[in-house]
Amino acid sequence: MNIIFKVMLLIFILLLPEIIKFARIQHMKKLGYRYEGEELVRIQEKNN
Repeated sequence: MNIIFKVMLLIFILLLPEIIKFARIQHMKKLGYRYEGEELVRIQEKNN
């Protein structure tokens, strides 16, 4: 049981940067930004 917990903890620690990156991208999309490669770009709204 203790070994399973350690393995799960190790997997979580290794995936934590990817989880944070995904959450940041989702948050910035809600604010009107998007990523082009590594660049953060503001989405331009059309003014008619």
